[in-house]
Amino acid sequence: MTQPLSTIMENMSMPPESDETIRGLILLFENMDGHLIGTAREALQHRAESSSSDHRPLPTSEMDLRLLEVAFESYRESNFSMDRMVNHLSTLPDYETLWSNVSRTILRHFQGTVRDRQGEWKVWLSQIQRVGEETWQKAVNASNPLCLYTGEPAAAINAIIRKLGLVDDLLDEIHSNLYVGTDLKREHFSSELQDTLLAAIDMAKQGADLTVENIGRFKAAIRANRAAKRVGYAVSTSVDADTDMGGPEATLSFRGSSTGNPATTNTRTQADGGTTDGNSGSLFPSANMSPAHKDKYNPTTLAVIVIITIAAAGLTAKGWVLSPHEIGKSEDSDFWFLLQSSLMQVASMVPIVFSLLDADSPSLQSRLWSWIFLVSGMIFSFLAPLLYLVVLTEYSAVIAFCGSVAQVLIVLEAMFLVRGASTDGSTRSNDNKDR
Repeated sequence: MTQPLSTIMENMSMPPESDETIRGLILLFENMDGHLIGTAREALQHRAESSSSDHRPLPTSEMDLRLLEVAFESYRESNFSMDRMVNHLSTLPDYETLWSNVSRTILRHFQGTVRDRQGEWKVWLSQIQRVGEETWQKAVNASNPLCLYTGEPAAAINAIIRKLGLVDDLLDEIHSNLYVGTDLKREHFSSELQDTLLAAIDMAKQGADLTVENIGRFKAAIRANRAAKRVGYAVSTSVDADTDMGGPEATLSFRGSSTGNPATTNTRTQADGGTTDGNSGSLFPSANMSPAHKDKYNPTTLAVIVIITIAAAGLTAKGWVLSPHEIGKSEDSDFWFLLQSSLMQVASMVPIVFSLLDADSPSLQSRLWSWIFLVSGMIFSFLAPLLYLVVLTEYSAVIAFCGSVAQVLIVLEAMFLVRGASTDGSTRSNDNKDR
């Protein structure tokens, strides 16, 4: 922590100036958001100037970044009025999709530049970590002013936890790649804020003094209890406005709900035993395998396909030598076997046609090659049985082999398209709905 917990508790227990406390929290959020927006903008510029073969569009755009920056103006234009600041905090989830896209853009930029700029990324991570720690600590201080100002502080507190959870997901992914193979762990903003408030509520219920030692013990008990429950079922925690937190007007509580389903753990819960807000889930759900880790299998896939194709070409050449060098007839059983094989090739390509029509393709070039492979494969499939009846059978066999190669290529291309579209298309669709 950058600030002693005793200072946090001292500030939390005293009646601070509401406007200044909330303003300090707002400015810390703005500072953290500025770092993230600046990095996303750097990613856009890097993509525009890069000659990389990766033509997938980035999840965010300059217009999206401007929309996020405009949100700051709502409270600045009112000279940081309390109404505008509280409203800004309460409506943070409205921008969740945009911030998710910013996180994904930063992550792609990180994956593309980490080899050459690992030191810079470590400095960047430490800066965001420092600002995030200051932010959650200030949010603890701001919990009482939020309670005193509004009778329903749940929206603002939950929104803060969810926003910090998004940042945690991004930093977890970057931290795990920068410090792979080490035991170095990072402090999670959302978990620390959530558990500190939970501890304060439990202490108020039991009449315990709000001291550093007590809050540390209560937080440890909360996390141990959560870990024990996770063995049997999942626990979701959020803020509600109906439990006294130490003052007649200061009302905050967290509501826990459990299900009979086995709990699933993400990077954050494995790191510190914390859980996120029930409405916020992980941005990078595949905690066991990052996108960069998946991409390393691409060369292996290509190598296996090339080897098998070369082997199949050798078998075709052997068949050419053994061919009777005659024109086929419709009475030949081979003709009917070839015909059914061609029809099955066409049938296997039909789902790919509809997938290409529906997919949010990463680039025009990728879509063009996909259609070229698809159309050529269908042409070869129809042509092979026809040529069997008019030319030497070995030529028909070569055409059938070409159709099989085209089929392999279109399946391979479709695999890469689906991998890109599954991450880009779904989030962009949600983005459009939110707008």
